[in-house]
Amino acid sequence: DLDAEIDDSTICVGISSMTGWQILSGLKFAGLVKKKRDIPIVWGGLHASMLPDQTIKHALVDALVRGEGEDSFLKIVSALKSGQDFANIPNVWWKKNSRICSNTEEKFVNLNSLPSLPYQLLNYEKYIGIKRSSHPGCKRIMDVQTDRGCPHRCGFCYNININRCKWRSFDASRVIDEIDYLVKKFSLDGINFISDNFCLILSRSIIKQRFSQAYKCHN
Repeated sequence: DLDAEIDDSTICVGISSMTGWQILSGLKFAGLVKKKRDIPIVWGGLHASMLPDQTIKHALVDALVRGEGEDSFLKIVSALKSGQDFANIPNVWWKKNSRICSNTEEKFVNLNSLPSLPYQLLNYEKYIGIKRSSHPGCKRIMDVQTDRGCPHRCGFCYNININRCKWRSFDASRVIDEIDYLVKKFSLDGINFISDNFCLILSRSIIKQRFSQAYKCHN
């Protein structure tokens, strides 16, 4: 319900999308936002990252983040709040007086420097109970990201463009602590590992070994 979420205090709206039907849904949502309030709409995700020059031209795209957005999107919000432009924010494409501008790309974020996800900001009960064919018998499932990227160069994969064939991971101890927290807080019986190459370093299989007996883990 946009009436409940967007008011005079809303600084901007972010939309993340992969190439495909998600773009149509994102554009529909962006159109609804613009009808309610003419506030900046910032796009991100795989499609905007791989095709930024095409994406930024759309009328419902005011700015986009190419690649990882944890740091850049925070700086975008801060700039909008203080009335500054995006000239010094890396990884950002934006429009200024109908002219398309783009900034240089910055190195990857340090995954272990990122704070834990603020799970309390979302009503996760809307998502936990969704049935998944990959988790037969599980009634309460959540996704956990363990790493990003892959060192290989498979021609069909987005990693060559987005992660530039680099692999980075969260510390195994951090992942284990997060799973323990999520299982207790949300009464989970299934964990879905989000990873491009979970078994790249075999020693990290301790994550899966630690929980495979207690919970139905899949990746």
